[in-house]
Amino acid sequence: QRWENGRDGRRGGQLFVGNLPADTDEEALSFVFGKYGGLDKVHVICGRSKNYRSCAYIEFHTVEEAEMALQCLHQKYRFRAGEHPIYVDWANDGKRVGPY
Repeated sequence: QRWENGRDGRRGGQLFVGNLPADTDEEALSFVFGKYGGLDKVHVICGRSKNYRSCAYIEFHTVEEAEMALQCLHQKYRFRAGEHPIYVDWANDGKRVGPY
């Protein structure tokens, strides 16, 4: 089963992505994250933070694909030159832990 709990009880294959530009859409995220594996779902939450940044949830086919995307993109990838890098972490099943 591909959605078994991963390390530390995390849901396998699902990532949270924060610090996205407000106009980021599912197509742009699919292009960037799809390079690391098959995507089951991309869900964007538009500009609801206090700084009007967007966030998203990305579901990969496997835990390994999600792990690769996390390692390669977290605090490294920028959607636009001069902007802060994106924040990528394991989704935590609705438990808010960050500033997003």
